[in-house]
Amino acid sequence: MPQLDRLQARYAGRGLRVVAVSEDEGGADVAAAFYRQREIRNLPVYVDPDGAAIKEYGWIHGLPLTFLTDRKTRVIGYMDGPADWDSPAAYRLIDAALSK
Repeated sequence: MPQLDRLQARYAGRGLRVVAVSEDEGGADVAAAFYRQREIRNLPVYVDPDGAAIKEYGWIHGLPLTFLTDRKTRVIGYMDGPADWDSPAAYRLIDAALSK
């Protein structure tokens, strides 16, 4: 989550929007406490305790699950499992997606 927070801060002015989805059954209070503990300040969170957002895509295999969408919110790629979002490879991927 801290990596995604930094990613949002890095690309916010270039059209990237990173949004976390919390499926915790405790709802918004649990998500807010998690954010406070980790000092996450740039990353918006969508609270979805029923998992409706992920089910919409029908691809879930495990968490974390990351979707890369275009400006029209069409899925153009996804990562099932952890990823190093602070890496040069991740930046190249995102730079390429934003240039389209």
